[in-house]
Amino acid sequence: MTTTRDNVEQIRRAWRSAKPKDSNPAWKNSHMDIGRLLDFIDTMASDSARIDWLGGQQGVNLVSDDGGKWAVSGDGFQPVPEDGGFTETVSITTFVDPDEWRGDIREAIDAARLSMQQE
Repeated sequence: MTTTRDNVEQIRRAWRSAKPKDSNPAWKNSHMDIGRLLDFIDTMASDSARIDWLGGQQGVNLVSDDGGKWAVSGDGFQPVPEDGGFTETVSITTFVDPDEWRGDIREAIDAARLSMQQE
């Protein structure tokens, strides 16, 4: 039984071995479109892995500042929810070291993953 990932890899191998024909603009454009689609699939798989990792962490916060920077931090204070979860507004304080801020949400998650792997 082949998986979706196997199918994508089969398409990728065929795409890499294909040679766009300048004499056929439609074929050449389709070839470029398939390349962009494969890149998009890779991005979605990577983003899914990032979200899965972040969802598996306890006590970490994904935060953004007003300047478009992102960080993942496990330092700070927050109340522990009762068994039923939070039922009213709570205050959470997060500490972020200056070197933890990244210009992109993906970079922030990747940096936190790497940092926690090294601990």
